[in-house]
Amino acid sequence: MTWNIPFTWKEGIPVLAIGGKLIILDTGSPATLGTDVELCDRTAKASSLLLSLMGERFLPQWADGLVGLDFFGDFATVVDAGQMEVTFSEGGVQPEGTGVELLEAFYPNAPFVPVRLGGQRLRAYVDTGSTLTYIDRELLAGGPEVGRHTDYHPMAGDFTTAVHRVPVGIGGESIELECGAMPVALGLGLGLMGADVLVGSELLRRRRVTFAPQQGRLFMQAYE
Repeated sequence: MTWNIPFTWKEGIPVLAIGGKLIILDTGSPATLGTDVELCDRTAKASSLLLSLMGERFLPQWADGLVGLDFFGDFATVVDAGQMEVTFSEGGVQPEGTGVELLEAFYPNAPFVPVRLGGQRLRAYVDTGSTLTYIDRELLAGGPEVGRHTDYHPMAGDFTTAVHRVPVGIGGESIELECGAMPVALGLGLGLMGADVLVGSELLRRRRVTFAPQQGRLFMQAYE
């Protein structure tokens, strides 16, 4: 069965409006948080334990909740920013575009993919709940500075970073993404999960992305 649901952008991240509530699509969270979510004829139960461990600021003030990896694992999820629509399909999908093998991950269903940066082969965590892509500070020299960005992450607290446009190699493609310098605490946390890079939601604007954890693949298709 398939469900097609419109979405919007809020502070650069994808958001669903469900029952008058704003719900973030967040592959960066292992579990649904904030509120139970009625979606695709089922209820995604919010984890009060994880929210208590992460702290209330894990959710932006404007958000009522988020759906995390516990929900995404049951579907192939297509995020189409061209049509501003998210499609959830039970079972697999027909491959479209460039296929990238999902690497073994710390969390079940987490989209860990191989990337190339500065001539290095690295492991990246695709986090749709992050506005920016975060990489090692030394790798920012690969692109021009385009501004500054203030952010918050539970692993790093509040911080401000210069933003550079840097080409990131994913699945044999080179995609320019806005990248910030990885805070030390965030880098340590990602390192414990086996990742070197955090790829943010801008990837969804650059490519039509399909998360297919049951097939062990992520697919990317360029917009026309």
